[in-house]
Amino acid sequence: MTGVLLDVGTVARRVKDLPALPHALGEVLAALRRDDLHIERCAALIERDQALCGRTLRLANSPFYGMSGRIGTIRDAIQMLGLGTVGTLMTAALLSVQFDPRQCAGFEFPRFLRHAIGTSIAARELARATGHDDSEAGLAGLLHDVGQLALAAYFPAELSAALALAHSSDCPVAEAERALLNLDHAEVGGLVARHWCFPARMAEAIEQHHRSERQSGPAAESALSDIVHLADAIAHALNVGHDPDAAVPAVSPEAWARLRPHALPMARIFAAVEGGVEAVCAELLL
Repeated sequence: MTGVLLDVGTVARRVKDLPALPHALGEVLAALRRDDLHIERCAALIERDQALCGRTLRLANSPFYGMSGRIGTIRDAIQMLGLGTVGTLMTAALLSVQFDPRQCAGFEFPRFLRHAIGTSIAARELARATGHDDSEAGLAGLLHDVGQLALAAYFPAELSAALALAHSSDCPVAEAERALLNLDHAEVGGLVARHWCFPARMAEAIEQHHRSERQSGPAAESALSDIVHLADAIAHALNVGHDPDAAVPAVSPEAWARLRPHALPMARIFAAVEGGVEAVCAELLL
């Protein structure tokens, strides 16, 4: 198949046209990264949005969390769910209105979002088990494939061709993207993360989540990249996106050696991912 090469500069210029994050979401996510947002402030921000308020309360009362009917206020919901889960819910809702991928044949947004939520939960659980920042890991996991969403919205014909090649050749989507477009969705995701002013380590984790070379940055940045890389593989292995063509991507031996997943409570992590995806997606009607 003949390539339909995209110019990185053209993609970068299109990314710069993305709207800024809504103020309320930006404030919550920035505070999550600083870990200094008071519950009352977060509750006040959520209560401004009736739909988000309802989703948060329903999620807190879902059977997965075992508190059905007992959570009546947003403050109580935040205390029970944790700010990381609330940030995931807010960001997932944002993605559904910030991009319109309907013109991209072969791209299914519900499947995309289910996988993103699964990766977010897996990253959060891995971070907790290894002593790293779980809120930051969860957000990076949720947005790890945002570049593919941007391609679907703004370069639908090009991404559709890459998805078709991946299906017909039984190869990873990122590999097909590089073959046809001369870039992949991870690289585009890094551009989006930087446009939205996320920290450099988060942009790097998104940009590097399919790459196996050893990270050369500080230990905290390397750990976040490793966590998102492994979380993506876990979400694919569990096929939380319900993708009939799902394949588990190769895990970097270096990332495996650093995170030592064989020494982590993986059965509990898998259960948290599967149950958490169903709970969150039920509130997002996925």
